[in-house]
Parts: sequence; structure tokens; C-alpha cells
Amino acid sequence: MIEEECLKRIRSGDETALKEIYLQYQSEFLIWIGKFSGLNSKDSIEVYHLTMLAFFENVKNGKLIELRSQLKTYIFGIGKNKAKEFKRLYQGKNLSLENFSIEFAAEEKTTDEDKNHMIQMLKKGLKELGNPCRSLLEAFYLDEMSMEEISKSFDYKSASVAKTQKYKCIQRLKKIVLKNSH
Repeated sequence: MIEEECLKRIRSGDETALKEIYLQYQSEFLIWIGKFSGLNSKDSIEVYHLTMLAFFENVKNGKLIELRSQLKTYIFGIGKNKAKEFKRLYQGKNLSLENFSIEFAAEEKTTDEDKNHMIQMLKKGLKELGNPCRSLLEAFYLDEMSMEEISKSFDYKSASVAKTQKYKCIQRLKKIVLKNSH
């Protein structure tokens, strides 16, 4: 696919073009970002999602009109900055929603009072988060719905759109919990 043509397709709302780019660079990016930044595979995937969201937003809002380098170079440049930002904000802070309660509770020094405090922080964060994020996270984590089921239930175009929205919601929840913990 010609890169400039691809940008035009994305600007016009062609999700296929974005998906093609996403899949084209995913494997190479994940290997590269792991070596470059030292992130584990799970965090590397999160950084890739952030990178592709930033790329998409840059194309849609007109910030990226014309490429001055190869598309791969542009995307990897975003990724480099997102990895640095990710490490600065989240590295070593155990902020994956899936692990919030489990790993927090597993720490030997953690008292029942600490566990209860963490649970209260999460509950407060979820309330502050509001809908549709709260409902989406509850559907995935509590009701154990698949991304396909969530996409149908929440009227998203596809499971990948639902996954992206879930990711954005987790990021918002993390920020709320961090803000409230200080």
C-alpha cells in the first residue's frame, strides 16, 4: 500500500487501512520496543496501542498531512516517545487493572487494612470514572464478557474497537486511582 494513499484512506474513515498498518508493523514494533525500552511483552503491547491511537488521532485531526519520512519511521518515533512516557508514569507501579487487587493482596507486608484501602480506591475510581467506561470494565472483568460480546452489547463496530475503548477506560481509571492516592 502506498503510504500517502493510506493516510487519505484513514482520513476518509477507512478502518481497513488502519487495520492493515496496525498488523503490518505490530510484530516488528513489539520486538523493537522490547529491546529499546526493556518493557515486558504486556507493557510493549500497551505502548503499541498508545502509539497506534496517537498515529490515528494525528491523521484524523490533520496533524499528519504529509509524510516527511517513511510511515514506519513515523510510527516507531511515536512509539519511542510513548515508551519513555509509559516508563516514567507506570514502570514499577503495578498498575495493570487485572493485577491491582491480586498483586496488592499478595504482598507479604500488606495488611487487611491496606487491602481494604485498595479496594475502596478502586471502587471510588470506578464511580468517578462513570459510564460507559464503568459499565464496559464491569462487563469485561466482572461479567467476563468477551470483546465480541461487549462490541455487540455496547454497539461498537468491532471487537477491536471495544478493546481500544477498554484500554482507554483502564488508562483513565489508573489516572483517577493515582490522583486519589496522593
